[in-house]
Amino acid sequence: LFGFGWLSRRLERQSDVIGAWASGANDEDGCEDRISPEGASAFAGALQHVALLNGIPPQQRSWRHGSIRSRINYILQLASHEGRRSETDRRVRRIKKGIWAAFVLAVALGLVDWLVSPPA
Repeated sequence: LFGFGWLSRRLERQSDVIGAWASGANDEDGCEDRISPEGASAFAGALQHVALLNGIPPQQRSWRHGSIRSRINYILQLASHEGRRSETDRRVRRIKKGIWAAFVLAVALGLVDWLVSPPA
């Protein structure tokens, strides 16, 4: 339960970063994965609009989603510190590798258990 919520919020954050990046994507300065202040502002406005249209208080959060307010703050902070999309993508790639490693380990342990004591 808690693991799914944690994972959901990380993937949601990656989606927010990609949305902000795409909203202001430009590579005029040679850094094509940077979150621009314009893109962050446009995406923050879209998130605010989503909250308004759905009647969601911006500070409300759930076990699966961060609050709209925290998501907006993260995107704006990322842009103000010249954050890059690649940083968030790298974090999600590490999570995916961890999930695959856990899956492979579970299969290997199941196979060992089956070999040691096969079903009758």
